[in-house]
Amino acid sequence: MISRPVVGTIPPWADAGDKTQPPDSDISIGFPHSNDKPTRQVMNWALNYTTNGVLYLVSRGLPDWAAPTNYITGDVCRSKGKFYCAKTATIGAEPSVSPTQWELLYVFASDLNTLYLTQAAGDARYLKQSDAVTTYESIASATAAHNNLQTQIDGIPAAADSKYLSITDAAATYETITAANTAHSNLQSQIDSISLSPAGGYDAGAGISISNGIISNTAPNLTPNWLGVAGSGSEIQNRPPITVASGVLQISDTTGNLLEGISPLPGVIANHVFYSSGLPLHSIVGRGGELALVGMGTFDGTNWTAQSNVSSRLAVCPANINPNGGFAFYGNAGLTVGTTFTPTVLETIAPLVSGMEHHTLYFNGNSQHDILSGSGLIIGAGQTFDGTNWTARLAAPSELVFVNGGFQFGGNTGLTVGAVFTPTIIATLSVPAAGNSQFQLAGAGTICCTGSANFAAGGHLGAGPAWIADATGFADIVPNISGAINFFANTGLTVGSTFSAALIAAVSNPSSGINQFQLKGTGVFCSPLSNNLVAGAHFIGGGWVADATGFANFAASPAGQIVFQVNTGLTAGNAFAATTIRSHYGSGAASIDVYYYNGVANSQIFTGGGLYLGGQVTWNGANWIAQAASGSALGINSPGYSSPGGFAFLTFGGSGLTVGATINPTVVATLDSAGNFSCNAALASTTGNRCRSGAGGALKGNSFNIDYTTGAQLWIDVSNLGTISVASDYRVKKNIQPLKSALAQVLQLRPVSFEYADIDGDIFRSDNVIHAGFIAHEVQALFPGAVFGKKDELTSDGRIQPQTLNWSDLMAVLTKSVQELAFRLTIIETVLTNMAPKEA
Repeated sequence: MISRPVVGTIPPWADAGDKTQPPDSDISIGFPHSNDKPTRQVMNWALNYTTNGVLYLVSRGLPDWAAPTNYITGDVCRSKGKFYCAKTATIGAEPSVSPTQWELLYVFASDLNTLYLTQAAGDARYLKQSDAVTTYESIASATAAHNNLQTQIDGIPAAADSKYLSITDAAATYETITAANTAHSNLQSQIDSISLSPAGGYDAGAGISISNGIISNTAPNLTPNWLGVAGSGSEIQNRPPITVASGVLQISDTTGNLLEGISPLPGVIANHVFYSSGLPLHSIVGRGGELALVGMGTFDGTNWTAQSNVSSRLAVCPANINPNGGFAFYGNAGLTVGTTFTPTVLETIAPLVSGMEHHTLYFNGNSQHDILSGSGLIIGAGQTFDGTNWTARLAAPSELVFVNGGFQFGGNTGLTVGAVFTPTIIATLSVPAAGNSQFQLAGAGTICCTGSANFAAGGHLGAGPAWIADATGFADIVPNISGAINFFANTGLTVGSTFSAALIAAVSNPSSGINQFQLKGTGVFCSPLSNNLVAGAHFIGGGWVADATGFANFAASPAGQIVFQVNTGLTAGNAFAATTIRSHYGSGAASIDVYYYNGVANSQIFTGGGLYLGGQVTWNGANWIAQAASGSALGINSPGYSSPGGFAFLTFGGSGLTVGATINPTVVATLDSAGNFSCNAALASTTGNRCRSGAGGALKGNSFNIDYTTGAQLWIDVSNLGTISVASDYRVKKNIQPLKSALAQVLQLRPVSFEYADIDGDIFRSDNVIHAGFIAHEVQALFPGAVFGKKDELTSDGRIQPQTLNWSDLMAVLTKSVQELAFRLTIIETVLTNMAPKEA
């Protein structure tokens, strides 16, 4: 048997001593198996932690719940004076408020009465004590007690039903729980159904009944579809069933699906809701003199709720928008079913004080445009009218007024939104005494009249009829009933004087059916056969006839193609065939420009997600077509060929192509947006590669190449520096002197073995091979000329700038040292030979 340790008189170990808590990583491993002993402070901390834990468990019995602890199923703890057992693994769940994770094991006696009374408040097995003593003699008298209890039971929710006793009185009132349940069932069956029989007029034993809040008709001598006394005028139609709850009248179909609901709302006359498949769908709401008809939305007295992703509403006499009465139309889209929303006004119709009918159109719920009816009709865009003032809704509103059998056009710019302004008349359209409608732009003196459907600037048609100048220059376009259009222009006029309009060009419709445009005095015609713009020729009888020795044509066809045609050396009056030099069709990703040689398609530029320049090849929108025996193309930012922002160089087989045949391109080289160039073959250069110091150094005037015959040879410009090695020719050296002794320094060299390391973000990588060599800066301390670079040097972008060995220098000092050792060895051998005994 394990004895309880002595506590109370013995303090925890090292409670007041020197302690050091080791890191968590050391605690998880424990003391290592080594000669390193733990320190005194660490041992004090470990024993203090252990003895405190023992004293805590001896004192508390069970540990208190702690949020960071990871409890598993079956763990026991105490919390707020009660004991709990973990139902499942849990962490951070406080037991008293986490019944799904913890089960209560123990409560104090003082908590029992509260717990029992709480459970008894909803227990359906007990009667209220005050009613049991005064009302019930025994369980069998439940029926007789019905009349006494009825007024107490009707309409009282079960949670507070006066049929129940408190748990403390149950034993004194009921013999068994079974008897209590029997009494409850007998009593409930009488209460739940109240029979209502009429006083007369039909069988006294049957009539109208209410069960579970539903009105039913059981009278045999009444039409089954009606409730009430037949012919009394007070019948209630019984289709479908009607219920009333909390002041809401609800009408359902025979299957119980709700069809309509009518209820009062705070400050609202009535709210009539229509249902579909039992769900609210539409509303009719009356309040404060306003009637609102709503589709796909409902109103609860405070908020509108969407019943579809779109909702519309008509408000009659909406006081918040039209205080003088009228209508308001609302509409919303993109709603979420079941969420509240604010109806957005689209249009209002209301009378103004002046008697005009006023239509206001809204944008994003804000008033913006008006239509007003009165002595004339006014249509305003970007502005609203309140019966007295115009208010700007845009910085540049406009207005059209139907007045005096004509029109006035108003326009303003630079207004402040929300500011009152006076519309400015910018033009009028009227019917003068002559009967010709005239359109005048305000302030410009420019009038257009319809006597011959003229569109004139700088003059107006007088009573003559004659033209009267409004400016020193005049222009007029006259489309007449013969199908021709004449263009007139005059200069140097005197304002107010009459003049004759001078014809400068005409468009006619000749017998060939082709409209022709003629510039007066030049003999140059244009024909819109395909919307042509032509100089130097005209089109007649199905062909071109020269008007000059040179011809140019810009033709835009209905198919979206634009053709450029040019001819030279023509004879005026002779027929000729127009030569195409370029065509363009399509737009965006299908825009193609084709270039012609001797009238035959030869090369092109087209876009297809990128830009393509094709030589001796063309593109028909789906395939490449050969136009010569060989062809090439350049793709700029072309998907499938180049990287984004780059270039692709395409070839089509080199030679031997068949003209007109479909061909496929081959990418031979690419140039990306970073300037990287790659090709599918060896890169050839006429001069070589430019020299520079590192990636960021300035380009120098020299070029280098590496040539390979029997070995790799380095060329700088046109000089061959030989196989890649250190140049040692005497002709490139000076101050040549015998090398002094280097043996002492060589003996200080430290040969090492090593492996190359992987350097992140740099060019150096491990090859997993053990090498032999030296450390560069150690060699540099002994032989400075044998090492390039400085110790710990970095490149301009922060990478390693490695030191390198000059093996030529190092080989020379090693050779000198070998020679010295060989000389010394020769001396030693000579001495030893002389010391050897000689034979007699």
